[in-house]
Amino acid sequence: MKRSLSLIFSAVLVFFVPSAMAQMPGNHASGFSPAMMKLFGKNNAFTAKATVRMTDSSDKETMSMVVNAAFLDGKMKQDVDLNNMKSAMMPAEMLAQMKQMGMDKVTVIVRPDKKSSYLIYPGLKSYVEMPMSKEDADSLANEPKIEKTELGKERVDGHPTVKSRVVMTFPDAKKQETTIWEATDLKNFPVQMKVTEKEQNVLVTYGSIQFSKPDVKQFEPPADFTRYDNPQKLMMEKMMRTPPAK
Repeated sequence: MKRSLSLIFSAVLVFFVPSAMAQMPGNHASGFSPAMMKLFGKNNAFTAKATVRMTDSSDKETMSMVVNAAFLDGKMKQDVDLNNMKSAMMPAEMLAQMKQMGMDKVTVIVRPDKKSSYLIYPGLKSYVEMPMSKEDADSLANEPKIEKTELGKERVDGHPTVKSRVVMTFPDAKKQETTIWEATDLKNFPVQMKVTEKEQNVLVTYGSIQFSKPDVKQFEPPADFTRYDNPQKLMMEKMMRTPPAK
């Protein structure tokens, strides 16, 4: 059971997307590459709901979930509720155990300005602070080359959009291709993004988009929460204290 829970915890880090950040090069422990923030263009303050779908090479859905996202001047906050995740990786007994441990809900905050990120568990009044990887730090210091090619015009959830292929070339010569749909009626906000890698497709669609400025306090861990240096330590401590789910 402990091994299964470890896999689920990894899923929390991987699936909390907007824009399937776990698929991007240069991702650090939180699964988010700061360089990918550039896909939002000049939209540096907003809140939205991101619907994430992962499919295999035959277009069969392997995972879906909804993430609440907030963005402010490079800072990203995402609220993940595992109760909303649909995946074979999340059978009912595992979800029950996560809920009993108080780990079924997590807030992920990415702070490029501090070169760190946070995993916050409201149910445990605890959080994990993780330093940014060297790759991510380098991506902030050395911006990738971006090539954008228009592919056509489509409607996404009622919005007129311009569909484009974006190729980002990083300082280490790695490349990442993303297809984006920018809504011309929403300040060219990328209402949809798609990444294909290793026979897996990740499609993220944004809705309920608001351009009001989020409160900066949202991007800090609560002062009265207990801090941990790594997720494994937090997880093992809580597992030792939690009886098996009935």
